Amino acid sequence: MRANNVVAPGALGLGDLGVTGSALEPIIPTYLYRYRKGGQYAELSAAAAALPPR
Repeated sequence: MRANNVVAPGALGLGDLGVTGSALEPIIPTYLYRYRKGGQYAELSAAAAALPPR
């Protein structure tokens, strides 16, 4: 590494900056959504297939 990435003593932490933690379980599915079976647009494709022909 070219630069030191260690926080200086006395620096503000995430809590001091108003950042709060949250559980991963509710967030992970939003990141993995595109990798589910059928891909990101599987539901859209299924809905389009159900439309009557033009």
